[in-house]
Amino acid sequence: MENSITEDLEKIILENLIFPETIDNLIEDTKIKKHILQDVIKQLIKKGLVCTVLDLSLTSAAEIYYDSDHMDSYMYKISVLGLKALGL
Repeated sequence: MENSITEDLEKIILENLIFPETIDNLIEDTKIKKHILQDVIKQLIKKGLVCTVLDLSLTSAAEIYYDSDHMDSYMYKISVLGLKALGL
C-alpha cells in the first residue's frame, strides 16, 4: 500500500512540474506537507524524473546537483524521462 501512495504522490508532483516551480508553490498547489514533498522530490531527482533549476533565465539548463539542505533555493521541473513516465 505504501508503494501505491508514493506512486500517487510522485504523479501529483510530476503533473505540477511542467514549468519550473518552487517548493512553496508546490505545497500550495498540491497541499502536500513540506517534509513529505521534499522527500518525494529527492526520490524523483534520484530517479532522473525531476531536475533542479537555480536560474530561471536558464530554464533549459538543469543543474547537475542540488543542496538538499537548502531545497528552497531551487526550482524544480519535470525531466524528459519524467514526461515519458507520465505518458506525455
